[in-house]
Amino acid sequence: MVLDQQPEGREIFGRAKYEPEIGEPWNAIVVGEAIGDQVTLVITALQGDEQVSSMLSGTYDQAAEKMGGQFFQVSHERVSARGEFEAQWINPDTSAYAPAEVKESKPVTLPSETNISTSLQQISGSRLLRSPSIMMCGRMRIGS
Repeated sequence: MVLDQQPEGREIFGRAKYEPEIGEPWNAIVVGEAIGDQVTLVITALQGDEQVSSMLSGTYDQAAEKMGGQFFQVSHERVSARGEFEAQWINPDTSAYAPAEVKESKPVTLPSETNISTSLQQISGSRLLRSPSIMMCGRMRIGS
């Protein structure tokens, strides 16, 4: 996950990816906010033709460079997973981040017959929270 926070802002945004040895990789967008040491992130990706969103809410421990808390995931119009997560800060340098290589998914038509944009078509899969550990890099001022 690569995150950024604007100076003097509490908004967080970035990208996430999943690159398993077995299974389908995916890319996602991340949005959220940090207020003091409290952080909320929403990660949204496509799994096949289904949009999957995961909300992570927790506390950032600046000394340990870790974030932990609760999550829930929504797919197929219901809560599909919930539990605890832990994220480890690994690097403030985001220059080496590259999206996961994913298969092109077929275009999805919403009930209103609106086509999903090309950039969203390239976001594929979601197994983010099947593992309780997340690695982060980026520039954020959490806890100050």
